[in-house]
Amino acid sequence: MIVRTGIPKPPALSSSGGGRSRHGCVHATLPTKLSVPMGSHLQSSWLLSIDRQDVQALSDNAWNSGLLSQLPRVCVLLLRWVAATHSGELSYSKSRFTVLPRMSRSERGQLTIEVLETDVDATIVEKAVRSERLVPILVPAKPSAGESSSAPSGETIEFVRAQQAVRVPEAFFGAGLTPTDLEQWLGLPPLAMPAMGSFGASPLWDCLPQLDSNAVRRRAEHLARMLGQAEGQTAKAQKGLMVLAAFADEGLRATKDDEEVEHSLGSFEQWPVFLTKEGACVTASRLRWPEEDFWRAPMAIQQLLEPHILEQPQRQR
Repeated sequence: MIVRTGIPKPPALSSSGGGRSRHGCVHATLPTKLSVPMGSHLQSSWLLSIDRQDVQALSDNAWNSGLLSQLPRVCVLLLRWVAATHSGELSYSKSRFTVLPRMSRSERGQLTIEVLETDVDATIVEKAVRSERLVPILVPAKPSAGESSSAPSGETIEFVRAQQAVRVPEAFFGAGLTPTDLEQWLGLPPLAMPAMGSFGASPLWDCLPQLDSNAVRRRAEHLARMLGQAEGQTAKAQKGLMVLAAFADEGLRATKDDEEVEHSLGSFEQWPVFLTKEGACVTASRLRWPEEDFWRAPMAIQQLLEPHILEQPQRQR
């Protein structure tokens, strides 16, 4: 079903595993009892059971197996359709990406789609996002005619190839960092995770450059430069707190049942996200914590004492 805006109307929400998600239905002109993990129905000329409620077993039916093997090609066509028809408005994005199926990765890292109790090889989808402009990114919206170029104009969506974007945990958007902030820090525009709903967490995007512990260390100077562009010490501190809050929020998600697990951003001690008075971003272990009396001293005395304040020894977690 298509709504007036040209966006597919997804199937109704259904309860599954204590949550609510959208599942399409397998159709062979008429619907069957089978559901599929995607926000659209799957219509094809399936060979059905006698009661027309099930498809004949894929393991011994080459016709049905061949039909199902075309699903990844359909996904590529859907991604091309999304990119070609997208207006750039964030409000339409989630409905568009809802039609795509849930994906996973095998132990060997192969991208698959689990449907009808079968793992379908989806490597062709990953190849498409690497070679075609199918990856949605967030960029500042260009001011319309008559608007000042300095006026805030919100965000819009554009499409690039996989290596032209960076995948950033959604916590960094929730902390208030803008796409411009993230691009200045990481050198690439961020994947538009907030605009894709649950599909933003799809393993399909594993092929993009990732914000991990190596990227955090490698881009520490760029982070300091981004924070330093804020006007005034208060604005710098506020933006620094945004970054720290995002790291902390993402770090909390890396705990399960009160047990710490390895996380892609590394441990707290490894984060060079603390902006110093000199304008550098350092790890917590390199911060210097003067006694309260230090701040009561005249500025001239502070400047004399500052070189002699020792760095704090690294603390055990």
